[in-house]
Order: sequence, then C-alpha cells, then structure tokens
Amino acid sequence: MVGTMVGTTVGTMVGTNENYKRKVTATAHTKQQTTNMAAATVRAPLLASELDTTSKRPKDTLCVPDGFTYIKCLAKGAQARVHLLARSHDGTLVVLKTPRVERSGIAEEYEFMKQIHNDAKHANVLAPLEYFADTESMLLEWAPSDVFTLVQKTAGPMEEALLKTMAVEVQRGLKFIHNLKIIHMDVKPENLLYFVDALGVKSFKVADFGLSCEVATVLEEKPGSPTYAPPEVFFPGPLTVTDSIDMFSFGVTLYVASTGMLPWLAVSRRDAGFMHFWSLSENVRFARVPPSVVPFIKSTLCLDPSERNWPEVNNASQTVVQSLPVMLEEKLDFL
Repeated sequence: MVGTMVGTTVGTMVGTNENYKRKVTATAHTKQQTTNMAAATVRAPLLASELDTTSKRPKDTLCVPDGFTYIKCLAKGAQARVHLLARSHDGTLVVLKTPRVERSGIAEEYEFMKQIHNDAKHANVLAPLEYFADTESMLLEWAPSDVFTLVQKTAGPMEEALLKTMAVEVQRGLKFIHNLKIIHMDVKPENLLYFVDALGVKSFKVADFGLSCEVATVLEEKPGSPTYAPPEVFFPGPLTVTDSIDMFSFGVTLYVASTGMLPWLAVSRRDAGFMHFWSLSENVRFARVPPSVVPFIKSTLCLDPSERNWPEVNNASQTVVQSLPVMLEEKLDFL
C-alpha cells in the first residue's frame, strides 16, 4: 500500500521512532476522523485481486437498477458500499454507491454534486449519472484508476508529464467548486480519479463529496484525513471552513504524487516527519519535486492559511513559508 511505502521511506529518512505512528489528534477528533476515513471512496479497485471473479453480492439488500448487470462489490465502508455494474445493452461500466447505515450522507453528497453541475458538467469534477431516492443510491462514472493507485503501481513518483496534467486539472476542478462556495474537505490521492478515453487522452477528476460543505460553515466536529488536513483543523475550538483547507490538502497530495513519499504522518510537533519537513530549507524541501510542479506545491503547502493561494499555471515564481510561522507557534503546542 502507498501508505506503507511512503511511511517506510519517510521513517528511514528521519530515523526509526515508534512514537512516529501514534495518534496525534485529540480524542474528540479521532473518533470522527476514523469514521470519515472508513467511508467508501468512489474509485477504481486498487489491485487486480480485488476484482476476484468469485466475489458475490453483499449479504445486505442491494437493488440493482433496471438495465444494469451486477459485477461485484468494489469497496466496503462504515457508511456505504461501492459496487461495479455494467449497462446491459453495451457493457459500459458504472459505479453504484449504496448506503449501509440510515444516515449515510449519500443524499447530501448527491445534492452537492447536482449543485456543482447545475448548469453544465465540469471536465475535472465527477458528475452523478442518476440518483435513486427510494434506495438512497447513486450511479457514478467508473474510473479505471486514481492517484493513489498510480503512485502505488510505480512504487515512487508519477511520471512528470502526467503529474503536471494532474496538478493543472485538479486545480481547475477545485477552483470551480470553490467559486460555487463549496469546499471539498477531503482532498487526497484516493479521491482524485484518473481517466483515459478512447483516443488515449488522460484526465483527472475530483470525486467523493461525502464530507463537503459550504464555505464559512462553522464545524464543531472536524472531518478529513489527518495526514492531509491543514494545522487549523486540529486547533481547539470550532473550525470556520475556507478554501484554504482544500489548498493545503492538495499541496500534500501533490507532494506525495511527486515524490512517492508522505511528508509526514500527522500535523503535530510529536510527528518526527512533520518537524523534519518544516526544518528544511526551501531548496532541500522540494529537491525531489519536478520543477514544473514546484509552483503548485509552494503556493498551497503553507502552514499559515493566509499564505495559501492558487498559482498561475505558467508562473514558476511563487513564494513559500520557509519555517514554522511565529503566529502558529503557540497553537502548534497543542498538536
């Protein structure tokens, strides 16, 4: 798994430390984050073994829409399952996301996706194909892969040309939803889907809006994935949602795709990787990142939310916070 691969690499870089793997968030946050990370992710299967043809339908009730043939269950989460179906008349593969609990959030996710694509579909944001209110299930495009899988398969960084395509297209997708006052809240490699069309054109789409919310929403319970979430998510007290949250997560994701390594396991002074990363000079910190991608990471992977911004695609001159900002020193003592 990429998490194991990159964790081992970073562990080797900063030295073995059993405490490196311990939980770093407050107990109040940990239970919610564990639930969020367990939620089903709409993406292609990670390994060929996951397409085991002997797999059968899940034991819980599943209503396959008319006109589709059931193939197998792709993923099981605490709140939902993801199934692979094929259109009966032409064999086109699609994904069916179904609830496992009464309040699975699929209806809310569909509403966000419908709002995003209200006027026209955006090429870099996954669109719902159909929603079934009676079963609270949703049909989605099927993607053959995602960024997590691409990094896993190479056991290292993605190829630079593909990496640059991903950086540009994911930024476009996120900027589009931000202009609609929607914040994704869980940007990470697993939620960035990879497509190749009949002509061989490669593209990426932002997916999984299960944790999304409107900008300026005030959250008491804070969602997201600890490795990819920005520092302010872990500060005491309520969190006011802004687009800078997605920017930081995008920066971490791009760093992972560029280097094949996680920069840290958690945002905390107790995490050796986190402290090591921010102790490095800018040149050393991004030495393994391809030059064409550096501007995207520099402008988004900043500890101070006010420093984060979307770079101009062709502008290689961007600034970056080079050390732990003084304004965050006291708050980081909590982490």
